[in-house]
Amino acid sequence: MNARRLVLAAALALAACTSQNTGPLAAPKGAAPVPGVEATLIPKNGSAAQGDVKIMQRGDVLWVLVSLSNLVPGPYRVVLHERDNCSSPNAFSAGRPWAPPGDPRKATELLPVMTVGAQSHGQMTYRLHGVRLSGPDSAAGRSVLVYAGDTAPPALVPDVPNAVVLCGALGGIRSFMEAFQ
Repeated sequence: MNARRLVLAAALALAACTSQNTGPLAAPKGAAPVPGVEATLIPKNGSAAQGDVKIMQRGDVLWVLVSLSNLVPGPYRVVLHERDNCSSPNAFSAGRPWAPPGDPRKATELLPVMTVGAQSHGQMTYRLHGVRLSGPDSAAGRSVLVYAGDTAPPALVPDVPNAVVLCGALGGIRSFMEAFQ
């Protein structure tokens, strides 16, 4: 089988699998797909870390899925920031930590601390209440920063590391098939 046929066969097999999606994030039978955004996290400040974040709306709850790798074991703070911009070396371009207006939680504590284990990998699934995925003051169009340690500064300072190890801009979820177009 040539490479093109092999890729097509794999894509069709994967498409068949995704139509059988089940679990807490799956859309109910006959319902529209679950809307969401995702960010591929890029290393900052010389980090070798990798990761991704997916945020999906299910009713009045946002499900946040974070997957990190190549990190020193320990606690990491995951924080949404006001702008979808990770272009600066220390992520200063992402702006201030963000929470919806009127939310009683501190923006740096909207999401819990996650722990990276001895294998240098960590995953977190979190249900975020009181935040919308679309509309005014929503999570879409933001960035996600990962800080080493269990705290994050209330604002980033230019030209210093700020303990940021990863940054990613939230955007639409890419399908597997987009990679082949």
